[in-house]
Amino acid sequence: MALTGNLLDSVVGGGRQALGEILLGLKKLDQRQLTAALAEQKQINSQLGDILIKKGIINQEELNFALALQKSNDPQAPVIARKKLGDLLLETGRITPAQLNSALELQNLSKKKIGEVMLELGFVSAQELESSLKLQDKLAFSSRNQILNNLESRNTGAVKSNQARIPKELTEPFPNRLKFLDAASQKAFIEAFGRAPALSEVRDFRTKLGFVFNGEGKLTDAMPANWQLAKKQAAFNQISSYYQNVIADRISTVVGGDAVQKRFDRLGNVDVIGLSPQDLEIAVEAVTMPDYTPASATEMFVANSPRAFFRSLFGREFASEIEEGFIDRLLKGKEGRALLQKVAQLLDEAFKAFPLARSDVKIRTSLVPTEDEMRELLDLLRNQHQDYAFEQLQHTKWFQDKLRAAEAAEQNHRGELSAIQTRQKLNKLLKLIENFLGKVPPELQSMITQLLQMVQSGGNVDLGNLEDLLTNLFEKLMAAFNQMKDVGASPEDMAEAMMAMLKAVVSGKSPDVALEKVVEKKKKSAKNAGALQNALGTVNQLNFFFKGKVGEGVPANDPMVQALMDGKISPEALEKGLAERFKGLPLMDALDFIRFLNKTVRGVDLEADPFDPWVKKLTKGEMPPGKIAQEWKGIYQPELVK
Repeated sequence: MALTGNLLDSVVGGGRQALGEILLGLKKLDQRQLTAALAEQKQINSQLGDILIKKGIINQEELNFALALQKSNDPQAPVIARKKLGDLLLETGRITPAQLNSALELQNLSKKKIGEVMLELGFVSAQELESSLKLQDKLAFSSRNQILNNLESRNTGAVKSNQARIPKELTEPFPNRLKFLDAASQKAFIEAFGRAPALSEVRDFRTKLGFVFNGEGKLTDAMPANWQLAKKQAAFNQISSYYQNVIADRISTVVGGDAVQKRFDRLGNVDVIGLSPQDLEIAVEAVTMPDYTPASATEMFVANSPRAFFRSLFGREFASEIEEGFIDRLLKGKEGRALLQKVAQLLDEAFKAFPLARSDVKIRTSLVPTEDEMRELLDLLRNQHQDYAFEQLQHTKWFQDKLRAAEAAEQNHRGELSAIQTRQKLNKLLKLIENFLGKVPPELQSMITQLLQMVQSGGNVDLGNLEDLLTNLFEKLMAAFNQMKDVGASPEDMAEAMMAMLKAVVSGKSPDVALEKVVEKKKKSAKNAGALQNALGTVNQLNFFFKGKVGEGVPANDPMVQALMDGKISPEALEKGLAERFKGLPLMDALDFIRFLNKTVRGVDLEADPFDPWVKKLTKGEMPPGKIAQEWKGIYQPELVK
């Protein structure tokens, strides 16, 4: 049901668009269905919307919404309820009921606007949010304009306020601006509100009408000498328009703003509010009361308008003129209002177990009784006790159908909401882990996901608040690893420890014991690593000293390294044994070693001579390689030796 870019631009930017194009953009039908309906329209000369409803392609609620969008730039358009942004995003198909509920939960934990939360969660793009905000403002502006048009012509034979003649009392000279402002304001207020302003209202509009003098000078200054009658009339017209706008804004709040939406929320918010002449008079009376507040005006409007009262209970308009007349007569009776409230209570009780389904505009619309079903409910309550009527209601086919639809939709939305909440919780937990470790190893991420699924499945695993649990485990983990700073711990080590602790929690074992085992394993591993490095260093030194080996060191599986690691021989005994076995080097090894010394000690790349005395000492076993290296350093690098 998402608005396409072109459709939304047309609605927001101006220009009346064909109903069929709007329904295409709303994805309520395809091009083939539209073409067939248009062809039938030419043959029978009927309204396109009626044809589409008759064919079962759209329902009345969907037609109303499309017509509202089409008429948003039409001066004769009906008043359109100012939607909350979340409701507008939901009803234009940009988000799902589960996404809206999830975003509202998060919004309650922060001071952010719902649009900001939607963006952060990735439910809408910045462009989609901006478009929806423009549409929201556009619909509200259309509502206000329609009210102004109705206000200007509500009295028979009345001329528009901006063409009103200036009262003769205002044609006389005034000593200062304030005197004129008070007189003109009171006259304009009486014409707009139908009563004299209270003292508090006089004080209030004194502070808001300075625009008449364009901010020049003070209100106590003398009237401008060049203020002729035409200018006085223009000023009076400005003030009159101001009060018309005050009334229009108040009515927009009462019949189409947030206040009335809260009253209309029992079976869902409405899409379009048409303001009839009768409702306009009721609304004007409500918003011009001396002690006006949005809440009291809304209460008065709903109490006195059959249309608004019916909508507040059932979330839909009258299905026909017949139903409107029937309900109007019912409300004029002694028990009519109470009877309709009982019907609403009955329905509220019947579907209260499906709040997510009722937040879906399509499902919500299908749950509202039709005209015939409404009559059946009213007859039940007239003739039976409410409890028995409820029992009888449950046996009707149409109610069973609605109940099954609500149950299926609720289950689907619950599943989606659970998935969204799982992702949000997972992201929060992974962020927590990232703050501790710097990164989240894949194994640990998989473990956290499994834990969330176990908790949400409602099985035997009770992990409480995972966030608190993880924080507590991390604190223990950090304390344990901080006590062995000499050993050192990598993020991988800490992730391994966390995995062990979480597995212990799941299996009902102590995470402290699991952590202790990991720490001991780490200490032993570090100790073994230190012993290995010592053994490798010792063997490499002895190989150089007695065998003249340079370059790559010995591998960890070298027999001498393993003997040192296993404690089968000490470094001293190994050195003594090598010294006893030293009988000299093969000629090629001796030549390579002397060349190595030439390069590293003397700094020249020079081949060794087989007859070199040093080579002979190596081959005859007179001196080990390490001893010769020491002597060379004494000869060629005495300053280093010192």
